[in-house]
Amino acid sequence: MKESKIIKYIVDEYSSSVIEKLLDAEEINIGLIGDLYISNIRSDTTTDWKKHKKQQSRLKVIEGNVCFEFLKDDKSWSYKINSFDKCFVAIPPGTWYRFTSITPTSKILSFPDMKHSEKDIVRRKV
Repeated sequence: MKESKIIKYIVDEYSSSVIEKLLDAEEINIGLIGDLYISNIRSDTTTDWKKHKKQQSRLKVIEGNVCFEFLKDDKSWSYKINSFDKCFVAIPPGTWYRFTSITPTSKILSFPDMKHSEKDIVRRKV
């Protein structure tokens, strides 16, 4: 069973800037980037549960602190990630997930492995 996982990435610090390399196509075989999205979430809301039939979701917290929750095959688990963590979450197809901001507001960068399609998403209300 494939489960969501945390993937660490490289940070190069230069005198005038910091470059965060999220993906290395030669090291991590996770497909091409389909679309890029930024989700703005507030602490008083939790997203609905959703899963993708074919798409692998990849999520990076770029502002704030977020709790990600997962369900698959009667197993549940969660990760708390903040914008300073040098990692992103990779969620394989067929895994239910949702997220909540722990700080007043948070932002999540989504960079899935294929182009967005509503037909690929199954949703459940909270």
